[in-house]
Amino acid sequence: MIRRIIALLALCAPLMGFVADRAMAEDDAALVAPVQHLVDAINQGNSQPPTGVFTEDCVVLDDFAPYRWSGKGNATAWYKDLMGQTKAAHDEFLAMKAKLSVEAPRFSRVTADTAYFVLPGLFLFNTDPKTRIRQTSQWVISEKRVHGHWLIAGHAWGITSETPVAAQ
Repeated sequence: MIRRIIALLALCAPLMGFVADRAMAEDDAALVAPVQHLVDAINQGNSQPPTGVFTEDCVVLDDFAPYRWSGKGNATAWYKDLMGQTKAAHDEFLAMKAKLSVEAPRFSRVTADTAYFVLPGLFLFNTDPKTRIRQTSQWVISEKRVHGHWLIAGHAWGITSETPVAAQ
């Protein structure tokens, strides 16, 4: 009888791994949803930040001054700094023909209503008509579940390389 139970467990082990991987993939999809909304807004060149993405007290670290935004409403300030506070600055952002993309999380950890994960990122943008920059990163995200939805509580864009390529 014990041999049969062991044999049955051995046969079921791969299936159990598949179920766990599938649950992880579904969890990752829910975690990445607010990040994807943010990526979409940036790629569409929206001057206004997307709604339902950030907690009120989100902390942001990025590679342009002032490098750190924290406190109530500062994720919105960061987004507006990125996209341009004025029409002229926003037009400059649009002229960069920026394209941001992320891959699936390389690591994620969820503890109750908080989460931490790392996304490989790629940011392409023009610095002038002939030069396009290819910037790779590890984008560290922390999230908080608020009323059943994940929101970005903090994010840090960590550049891993930045190389010029021919503009498109």
